[in-house]
Amino acid sequence: MKSRILSGRSKNFTRCLLVLNYVFKYRAFADHHRRHRSDYIGENCEIPASFLRSLLSYVVSRLFMKQFLLVVAAGLTLASCEKSMQTNSLAGNWRMISVKDRSTNAVLTKPPGISGEVDIAFIFSAPSTGVLSGTTPTNSLEGEFTIGSSAIFIPSVSQTKVMETSWGSLFLDNIRNSENYFFDNGGRLNISANTQETLTFVRR
Repeated sequence: MKSRILSGRSKNFTRCLLVLNYVFKYRAFADHHRRHRSDYIGENCEIPASFLRSLLSYVVSRLFMKQFLLVVAAGLTLASCEKSMQTNSLAGNWRMISVKDRSTNAVLTKPPGISGEVDIAFIFSAPSTGVLSGTTPTNSLEGEFTIGSSAIFIPSVSQTKVMETSWGSLFLDNIRNSENYFFDNGGRLNISANTQETLTFVRR
């Protein structure tokens, strides 16, 4: 990439030298303006200062503007890609905010009387596999997961045995039956289970 930019600059610089050579060869107009010395550079120079300033501005813009725009475009593209990867990556910490019954479209949220949360983390050990860890309102949990393009498989989840809340049970009963995952327009993670339930999480 760097060599192509340098090659392009070299070609543009060569063209500009040819333009300057052409200008200095054909200076007949200077005789017409010789009486107006105030607009010229030096006593024996035949090129108007205003002309040289315009030519210099043109040369600089031609040499550097294209490269500048390419650098800006590359930077914006990289930033966009990084933001997309950050928003739509399964890796990281998540908190369950709702459970939707797809057969009835009923949406359940955490009951007001439950103080704890369902918080989980996906930790990758390879591009498509890793460890699931987290907590429910009363227990800690751990398991393994495997993903495909949009599929997710969590065959088993082990947890401590303290009395579980209804919110924690809703998570545990469905996460073991996960089939697919996707991200909505708000960047929320949705995990669909074969129980007709969809668990929705926000990033922590």
